[in-house]
Amino acid sequence: MDGSEIASYVAIAVSTATAIYGVVNHKRVRSNCFGRKLEVSLDIESTTPPKTQPALTNIVVDKE
Repeated sequence: MDGSEIASYVAIAVSTATAIYGVVNHKRVRSNCFGRKLEVSLDIESTTPPKTQPALTNIVVDKE
């Protein structure tokens, strides 16, 4: 097994995982069998925290 064969297997695995992610992400499955209702949803979100924004300051001046 040479390096190009290993790389091709890795590429196939990554493309398969990406296809599954694209099909399953943000989907809801509903079923009604013999009067029993079942609902399953799957949402995959990124775990990277959002970029921080500079703090906004509110200055309130009392006018009397």
